[in-house]
Amino acid sequence: MTPAGLVPGVLQARVAGVYATGVYDDDRDYAYVPLPDAQAFLRAPGAVTSIAVRLGDPDALAAAKSGVVAVAGPELVVEDWRQIHRGLFSAMFLEKVAMFVALLFVILVAAFGILATNMMSVMERSAEIAILKAMGARDRLIATIFALEGIIVGGVGCVGGIAAGLALCAWFSERGIPLRSDAFTLEALPLHVDPWEVALVAAAALVLVSLASVLPARAAAVLRPVDGLRRGE
Repeated sequence: MTPAGLVPGVLQARVAGVYATGVYDDDRDYAYVPLPDAQAFLRAPGAVTSIAVRLGDPDALAAAKSGVVAVAGPELVVEDWRQIHRGLFSAMFLEKVAMFVALLFVILVAAFGILATNMMSVMERSAEIAILKAMGARDRLIATIFALEGIIVGGVGCVGGIAAGLALCAWFSERGIPLRSDAFTLEALPLHVDPWEVALVAAAALVLVSLASVLPARAAAVLRPVDGLRRGE
């Protein structure tokens, strides 16, 4: 504070080197200086404003934070890496929800494709359906055949898609998902596969495929033998 107002301080120092951690916020905001020089510049001799603790296991937050809080006392604020980067994790959570909704729409489009394919199959096999009914096949049997056709097609696609997705996740889990270091706080995103989320997506896909198979199966079940033979001609 001067008679002219608040003036920023000036510290003359020799730049010994430039470092890059890969964490954008740290590379943008921080510089390393000797502790006595920093205390003299801030006019706080013997004072320390913050202490960083590095863990060997970044996921062991609960026990490590409890130990740090016990040592630091209630007068100091202790934040872990999840609290410091809460904005990034909030954005990732919203992105996960948006991707789940987008994936449901993709599955819905695929279900409509299966529905159209099964309807075409019913129309092309109307003569065979009529012959089966004339030979005594029940409507439930005809409906079951075409429902199983749609479920099998959807199940094969679901299993193949999940297998391909898990293979990509296994490949990225070893290398991480690279990010632009000048725009994100991390150099690479770690990857974790949640079995419950995979099961939820698979169950949603199978339910939509099963629902898409109901209409063609019902159309095949209510088809009269006379109409089927007429269409076959």
